[in-house]
Amino acid sequence: MALSVAARAARCQFTSSTQLRRTIVPVALRRHQFQAFSTSATNPRLSPLTSQTIPSSRRTVYSTSLDEHGEPNPRDLFQPLDTFPRRHIGPSPDAAKEMLATLSPPAASLDEFVKQVLPADILSKKDLVITPPRVPAATEEALYRDPIDGGLGESDMLKLLGEYRKQISTAGKSFIGGGYYPTVVPPVILRNILENPAWYTSYTPYQPEISQGRLESLLNFQTLTTDLTGLPVANASVLDEGTAAAEAMTMSLATAPMAKQKKAGKSFVVSHLCHEQTIAVMRSRAEGFGINLVIGDILADGAKLIKEQGDKLIGVLAQYPDTEGGVLDFESLGKTVHELGGTLSVATDLLALTVLKAPGEFGADIAFGSAQRLGVPMGFGGPHAAFFATTDKYKRKIPGRLVGVSKDRLGNRALRLALQTREQHIRREKATSNICTAQALLANMSAMYAVYHGPQGLKVIAQRIMAMTALLREKLIGLGYNVPVRSNTGDEGVLFDTLTVELADNASADALLAAAKSAKIYFRQVGPNKIALSLDETVGKSELRDILQVFAQFSKGGDVTVDTAISPVSVPASLERTSAYLTHPVFNTYHSETDMLRYIHHLESKDLSLAHSMIPLGSCTMKLNATTEMIPVSWPEFSQIHPFMPADAVEGYTQMIDDVEQQLADITGMAEVTVQPNSGAQGEFAGLRLIKKYQESVSGGHRNICLIPVSAHGTNPASAAMAGMKVVTIKCDTKTGNLDIEDLKVKCEKHKDELAAIMITYPSTFGVFEPGVKEVCNIVHKYGGQVYMDGANMNAQIGLCSPGEIGADVCHLNLHKTFCIPHGGGGPGVGPIGVAEHLRPFLPSHPSSEYLQSKRSDSTASSPISAAPWGSASLLPITFNYINMMGAKGLTHATKITLLNANYILARVKDHYPILYTNANGRCAHEFILDVRHFKETCGIEAIDIAKRLQDYGFHAPTMSWPVANTLMIEPTESENKAELDRFCDALISIRQEIAAIEKGEQPREGNVLKNAPHTQRDLLLGDWQRPYSREAAAYPLPWLLEKKFWPTVTRVDDEDSESEGEREKGLEMFVHGKGWTVWGDDADDVDDAIEGKETVRIIHGGRKGRNGFFFPGFIDTHIHASQYPNAGIFGSSTLLDWLKKYTFPMEKSFESANAENVAPPQAYTVYNKVISPTNLLAALCHRRGQRAFVGRVCMDNLVFCPEEYHDKSSEESVSATKEVIEYINSLDPEGKLVAPIVTPRFAPTCSHEALCGLGKLAAEYNPPLHIQTHISENKNEVLLVKELFQESEGYAHVYEETGLLTPKTILAHAVHLTPEERTLVKKREAKISHCPASNSALGSGLCPVRTLMDEGITVGLGTDVSGGYSPSILEASRQACLVSRLVSSQAAVTTGRETLSVEEALYLATRGGAQVVDMADQIGGFDKGMYFDAQLIELGPVIESIASEDDCEGTVEEKEDTGNVDVFGWENWEEKIAKWVWNGDDRNVRAVWVSGRLVHKRGV
Repeated sequence: MALSVAARAARCQFTSSTQLRRTIVPVALRRHQFQAFSTSATNPRLSPLTSQTIPSSRRTVYSTSLDEHGEPNPRDLFQPLDTFPRRHIGPSPDAAKEMLATLSPPAASLDEFVKQVLPADILSKKDLVITPPRVPAATEEALYRDPIDGGLGESDMLKLLGEYRKQISTAGKSFIGGGYYPTVVPPVILRNILENPAWYTSYTPYQPEISQGRLESLLNFQTLTTDLTGLPVANASVLDEGTAAAEAMTMSLATAPMAKQKKAGKSFVVSHLCHEQTIAVMRSRAEGFGINLVIGDILADGAKLIKEQGDKLIGVLAQYPDTEGGVLDFESLGKTVHELGGTLSVATDLLALTVLKAPGEFGADIAFGSAQRLGVPMGFGGPHAAFFATTDKYKRKIPGRLVGVSKDRLGNRALRLALQTREQHIRREKATSNICTAQALLANMSAMYAVYHGPQGLKVIAQRIMAMTALLREKLIGLGYNVPVRSNTGDEGVLFDTLTVELADNASADALLAAAKSAKIYFRQVGPNKIALSLDETVGKSELRDILQVFAQFSKGGDVTVDTAISPVSVPASLERTSAYLTHPVFNTYHSETDMLRYIHHLESKDLSLAHSMIPLGSCTMKLNATTEMIPVSWPEFSQIHPFMPADAVEGYTQMIDDVEQQLADITGMAEVTVQPNSGAQGEFAGLRLIKKYQESVSGGHRNICLIPVSAHGTNPASAAMAGMKVVTIKCDTKTGNLDIEDLKVKCEKHKDELAAIMITYPSTFGVFEPGVKEVCNIVHKYGGQVYMDGANMNAQIGLCSPGEIGADVCHLNLHKTFCIPHGGGGPGVGPIGVAEHLRPFLPSHPSSEYLQSKRSDSTASSPISAAPWGSASLLPITFNYINMMGAKGLTHATKITLLNANYILARVKDHYPILYTNANGRCAHEFILDVRHFKETCGIEAIDIAKRLQDYGFHAPTMSWPVANTLMIEPTESENKAELDRFCDALISIRQEIAAIEKGEQPREGNVLKNAPHTQRDLLLGDWQRPYSREAAAYPLPWLLEKKFWPTVTRVDDEDSESEGEREKGLEMFVHGKGWTVWGDDADDVDDAIEGKETVRIIHGGRKGRNGFFFPGFIDTHIHASQYPNAGIFGSSTLLDWLKKYTFPMEKSFESANAENVAPPQAYTVYNKVISPTNLLAALCHRRGQRAFVGRVCMDNLVFCPEEYHDKSSEESVSATKEVIEYINSLDPEGKLVAPIVTPRFAPTCSHEALCGLGKLAAEYNPPLHIQTHISENKNEVLLVKELFQESEGYAHVYEETGLLTPKTILAHAVHLTPEERTLVKKREAKISHCPASNSALGSGLCPVRTLMDEGITVGLGTDVSGGYSPSILEASRQACLVSRLVSSQAAVTTGRETLSVEEALYLATRGGAQVVDMADQIGGFDKGMYFDAQLIELGPVIESIASEDDCEGTVEEKEDTGNVDVFGWENWEEKIAKWVWNGDDRNVRAVWVSGRLVHKRGV
């Protein structure tokens, strides 16, 4: 009788037919041709970019001659000398040759090297050809393209762009409004932030010690937002107002009770007076979440529309002021919404909130909007920072990044990103948002605008706009027009900046709009006979006069003069702002330009950017943002254009966008590209939405499975979930990092009828060009899925291969990585998507763009992803300039240098650090992973310590702990020269020497130069120096730092400290994420919802306050003998075979008879009023008590080994008795949700060949086939016995293979002595291993090489093997697994340290690993959505407040609650607390256990 205990969840069954890709006739790519531009490309001087004949002898892409890419040596001195590739690419030809020679092994040439990096079938067979820009013929003649690279010189590029400028009208004035407004950008901000590389080339401030400047500015932005909205928590920006509205909707859903979240027909009500583009973006988001978007009048008939939703209501959105200018009182609306259990969101305007009541003051739960009008140009739609604020109750649901206040190592105030545990790199598909890139640069501009103007300055601007609006309304009424003001406050109401004129009919509106347009004045039509116009801070008397003159043409006369003085408008008391705002000194200090300039540069001095040194962040591509690329961003033609301008006024803009989209399509090999998504994550969402719509068009709506590798970036699963897809993970090979193609095939077959897509990154997130990527595409296409390629690593592909050639149907790009748009300190970004021909009809359109609507079919086009038609359009000249200055060959050469730079660093550091993944040639792609995990064991150093120490050397850290925990991923770019690469390598090598000093005992494990890094000037200069290293070693570890040193302004920031109470558990959350689990929620409601719904979305911080409690996934014991428990701890000096005969067989037999000799029989049990067999009794007890279990009857019929009095009489009895048990268990639990049968031959020596065959056949008879459990290679004598008994078999595993017992459902216990051939067979058959370290040690069976099993791709879990094991505790098995692995390492002939299992890995085996072993990885082992709530509440106990005194030793000791052996002193971080739990914990720390949401055990709670 044996038992495998597991936590198991319901599994989804999928049925439908496979649908292969189908081509749909595309809509016209371009309906409007830009007539002023020639499409001719006949000029011979343009030939490098036109179609080229490739010599038949060459079978690969452009061959590089390094010498051609050096200093200019023109044959004709008329040739421009400002060619760009040599300015963009760092290494000189001579340096590149040196680097090739340094590689290990060296490469003879750059092209030879490239062939060693890319698989032969991936390397393109043709040169990259890029469509030339469509410019007038005269311009073509005047421009010179470099004969080597095919690019334009920098001066000529600006001339070329000037041709587009000519076709963009900046004459006249836009009064379109609708969320976009002309603004005055203070020149001190324009020049010193927007145009300053120290601000725009920095990265997201994940390294707070070298990011304090922009963190302070972003905190100012948050303060600006919270003060003006009247809500206590704000983020550091989101993408735009439309996506902010979508985030508010999904956040409202996430805050609703679980029952409401699951309710069919759940609704979100949106005011019809919200901006048109906002509603359109919300439609695209609502579909994926199953939200019914209800649009209408939210105040009519006492909020009737809202009340009609009843218990289906999740939230309401109002616009304040609304799109037609109305300012309404929503206080009573808020009460109604809250009574119905919904949230009230308000889209608003920060400038208006200086004079209007704050949303937080009238009951809003969420407030958001665009901060564009606070000093950020319109930019044809973007980029701009949106703001987002909420109540304290919902702070953990808020999307985007937040800046919080913490302390550094010295106790000084320091800023850092806070609440990061909500982000996608942790929560993955459970994230409430997929936002990754925010709009930091633009948020900083708006924050500085508020700092510069101060509260009074902002209020005066608002009052001026409001007064002009009132005056304009008065004058229009005087001309005879109807200009209503809506009010629900019992007074006349008020307007802020927008008024709506209601005309007699549609014809009147059209005529007025036409007259305005002819005067180059632009209004907005908001209805058939309604025209809206909005005023802004750039408007004055002359602009008002121009407006009035247009209206006067259609009136019977009236006053159009604007000569009177204006004063602030009176605001009704119910709408007037009376509360103070922006009282912080920062908003009341820097109002002169001198002060402002110094403040900006003071903050700038605290931050490291590309202006200081390379930023080697893996998967981030921090390349040069060239000045010539950046210059056009500030040109009025690109920066000051409203996104909804008529198409004929912006032909140059749309032509440039069309051209850059075409060039990106050429580069990616896709049919068409759209630049609408304004971040990489938005690109992911857009691409998956297209796939979803395509699948619906060809096969209905049932295809919703998205396959995603476990190594994928966290936004991938988050985006898939947002698109309405279910995520199924695909394994990666633990040795190579490559996608596990066998697992892919299994998952494709399993979900063949529901498969929608796979998301892959290429090169992989592990930094390798996977050789099987085309096979992956073919497999997915075979099963009817589409291939989405994440373009995060496109910098390694350009010119050498392309997503289209590889087989992708969709790919997204990060223009802020690959195509030189700067990162801006955390945004902006642009995430275009390219699609194959059959997906073109589904590209997004936009309701406010007549040009896009002319290109898209209304019947198939997707709803917009971004608020503006082309997203962050004003950034596109950067990419356009980059592509056309580099030329096709220049881009290709840059890619080669990117690969060379990465491999050069790899070659220089590989002798000092292990490299985690390379290809068969020892090469990486454009990035690689430095494996520093073993340092934790050897000297206590972790990746974070190396990252912080690099700051002392003047470098930003590489990417930490992604995609592999406690590693560093390094990505140089082609822009870094050899000297900078060497400086970085020297720093890493020097740090390795510092680590070696700790390993040798020359430096302590704590308090060393790495643990104390980084070092500030204050740290080095103040106080006594009593450290084991010198000040010089801390500050100047290498000579060149004496000349060039960047100083962090704070020491290491404390991730465990924050002014936000809820932040104190972040360390635990981060720890859990890195170990394969997901992140928890924040309050008891989460627990209740999870238990009630029998599923959870998160790991939950819980327990009693101050008790160091947390919820952890239920442990899974993959091998335990229930009937042997009375023998636990009794094994003496026995080995396996002796122990079986002496203890095990007699104890098991005692369950059959009360008269077994020398054994006290257990008490007889009666279940369901009848006596049943012991095995059935066990199953019944488990079922009754809520224990999830696989229960099997042990079979043994071989008299050669079995005791005469204890065996099956025949092989037939083994099979028939097993079948009876199966039938009984199935009668208990027909669906096997809690208890399920498992076929159990004890092990080969106890079974005849016939019994083994019969049991294998029996397991296969069921659908699905039954699980099988048995033993294998536990003991060397056992292995010899099997060899003797089964002489015809090649090995122990082969015995099970030949008898049908080696299947994907087989669990093999022990596996200590498997041969390499047997391991290969086990892997091939996908059988699983139960590692039983306590038993193996207790019985002296041997040391199981678990790391070897895992590295070879074999699935491993943990088992207690009671009573060979002495304890039924999987926690004990976890620590024994760690101990045994250390012995394996110590006995290895050659050790790398990898043999050792970490605490985290042991816990993984105890949960996720066990889930995989019992074939339920999608149902148990974690808290993913859809899993059963199988959990244990762990409490480590309170912090020990003081050390006992001598007096405590006398007298009576007060009895306290027994919390076990774990002592917490308060200084431990959560990783250390978890370690203490594993090494010292026991059942006393388990306060409660739930199975399927049912409380099955509690201890003092």
